[in-house]
Amino acid sequence: MKYLFLPLILLGCICSSFSPHDFHVSITEVEQNAENGRFEFTVKIFTDDLEQALMTEGTEKLLLGEEMEHEQADTYLTKYVQKRLLLTCAETEIDLVFIGKEVELDATWMYFESSVIPICPEVSIQSFLLTDVFEDQQNIIKARREGERKSLILHRDQNSGVITWN
Repeated sequence: MKYLFLPLILLGCICSSFSPHDFHVSITEVEQNAENGRFEFTVKIFTDDLEQALMTEGTEKLLLGEEMEHEQADTYLTKYVQKRLLLTCAETEIDLVFIGKEVELDATWMYFESSVIPICPEVSIQSFLLTDVFEDQQNIIKARREGERKSLILHRDQNSGVITWN
């Protein structure tokens, strides 16, 4: 009986390593570049969560980071983020222009920048990334300008916040 126990434990460990993760989080880093006046954004999301969110909207599986990645993957990712990450400065919407992406292990990093915007005393941020798919989704916003750091944690029940600079 005890010899049967060890293989069952190993099988359980192997199976659990392929199960979905227990938490749902994205990290968005925002920085206004003082030299060129552009906002620069990095959005990091678990790849499987991102693909699931896109598939709930009718997108076929993108196979992000794989050899057979969907040829329109960047377009789908761009539209998804532009629709769900909204930023305003002095009541002017900040546009998100897709720069590129990297897929590492279980996370997808997407890079965006804005057009030139005058230095803002405050930025309003709304993040609806994955909140319609996962009830426990948290969207962490890390903002930086001229060495000053601010952060927000947004979720389904509180999807917006304001970063005020000194």
